Amino acid sequence: MKKIFTLLLFSMVLASCEKEDEEKTVTYLVSDAVSEISFSYLDQQGALINRSESFNSKEDDWKLTFGAKKGDLVYLSATYTDSLSSVALSILINGKVYKKASSNNDPDRYVTVSGVIPY
Repeated sequence: MKKIFTLLLFSMVLASCEKEDEEKTVTYLVSDAVSEISFSYLDQQGALINRSESFNSKEDDWKLTFGAKKGDLVYLSATYTDSLSSVALSILINGKVYKKASSNNDPDRYVTVSGVIPY
């Protein structure tokens, strides 16, 4: 009986460790803009990437999806120069909003969302 209990306990610990190491799906989303947006993000390897995208309508967006693990850093930051524009940034983990921020008609202000994958 003691062996069965020990085996069962070991199996439960092993299963919980495997769940913690499960890969998460991270999505960066840049949206709600109507001008050129300059933004930076950390990619899957942790490298800082800088880029610009032109958005023609508020329906346009930019997305990047990749796999990550608990404890990985996530970072997304953007700015724009057109005083009639705006930007919304979101970081989603497994399809759920983890961090979100926006700016409306406030050019040259950096909007940033960042964190560490918590689960």
